[in-house]
Amino acid sequence: ANRHGDNHSVAFLTVIDGRQLGGARNWFRDSGIEQPILVGREFMRSHDIASVPTTWVVGRDGVVVFEHVGYQRDIDRELGARIQHALALK
Repeated sequence: ANRHGDNHSVAFLTVIDGRQLGGARNWFRDSGIEQPILVGREFMRSHDIASVPTTWVVGRDGVVVFEHVGYQRDIDRELGARIQHALALK
């Protein structure tokens, strides 16, 4: 997130069901990452999100171009490539 912070074509949002709100806030603060957190059980249900974390990269057209479910230690490398790909899409 920090690497793309100045690029206004990239946005980040964390969606949680509410039970993890305190832990999520602490993790982002400790990691030095500033991004919005949406507490949305209904959003999670309506988008079939059954496990957290679930990470999406969404193209400029609003279509999900990448989804990853679960924790991955080095996901930042993959996300960087997926974000660059999404930015290149017309």
